[in-house]
Amino acid sequence: DDNAVLCYRIAKNAMSLRERFDVEAQIPELYYNFYGRIAWRFEPFQAGIEHLRRGFEAGLSSGHADMGLYCLLHTIKFVLFSSPSLKSTLKEIDYYLHLL
Repeated sequence: DDNAVLCYRIAKNAMSLRERFDVEAQIPELYYNFYGRIAWRFEPFQAGIEHLRRGFEAGLSSGHADMGLYCLLHTIKFVLFSSPSLKSTLKEIDYYLHLL
């Protein structure tokens, strides 16, 4: 779909702008919207998992727990889609639950 590709390109360019400006407070929202909503169609799940984990951690440490939890939700979903072992996925989910 051409619209999806165009959306991805625009969002990717927007993500590159975050490096120029101090947007640490918006990292959870940026990662949630980009990796959780757009990039999963074009990038490997593993790349999204790592960034969404960082979004979760940034959300908890910056007081944006709501956006951090949205990142965590997508992290778990991506892990379920890409993990060959459900036992390791269960351990990871338990780890997140103990953090909260």
